[in-house]
Amino acid sequence: SIIAFLILTLLLFNIDNFSKSRVYGHDFVPNESASFLSFANQLQTESELVQSNLVNGNLSLAKEHATRAFEILNSKDPVNSVTWRDEIAERNQRVANELVTAISNLENTIVSPSSSLEQQQELTNQPIGEIDAIVEEAIATRIDRDQRVNATIQAIALGDIINTLLRYYGNAYEVGFDMGNMSEMASMMGNSSSITNYALVNVADYQSAQALAAKAQEIFNNELRPLA
Repeated sequence: SIIAFLILTLLLFNIDNFSKSRVYGHDFVPNESASFLSFANQLQTESELVQSNLVNGNLSLAKEHATRAFEILNSKDPVNSVTWRDEIAERNQRVANELVTAISNLENTIVSPSSSLEQQQELTNQPIGEIDAIVEEAIATRIDRDQRVNATIQAIALGDIINTLLRYYGNAYEVGFDMGNMSEMASMMGNSSSITNYALVNVADYQSAQALAAKAQEIFNNELRPLA
């Protein structure tokens, strides 16, 4: 569950006593390859959420995740301050064009009023499969193999994904502070008077948090654990 994974996250990053003692360890620095891996996993996750919501008959949530996938593609690389779309195009224009087309097709399929829900489910299978394949090609094009199997790079990517899912989770329950900020989160956890029973206010953000938690667990098991 999302709660269990959050507990695992706190243990993994050793912040349970953050407000009581200084934590010593390796300070990771921003890394372009790690950021790209995080971006790629988030893009795939949002695309997959489109399909799962269509299966459950929730067209509005499917649309929201399709729009979010397109926004992620056009968001900026925090290292170079250019869009991921342009970042991919610098190495391979064809891959960038194909990814834009696949995500556009996904979004257009959902918003089409002429298609039944069953037709939309079938029509989205192809672009979602294409997105996964194109993203994997973009990773292979953009990141050297030795970096893809580098434990530090994988750990930085995992940390970024965890920060993102925590922010989604905080937004979903409108907690009023940045759950992706470890200092803020530790401070809130250490303040017993701040404990509140929050209500779910954004289902799309909650779904993104859950899906990214599952993705992070998958990365930890499949990528990081074998390298440890």
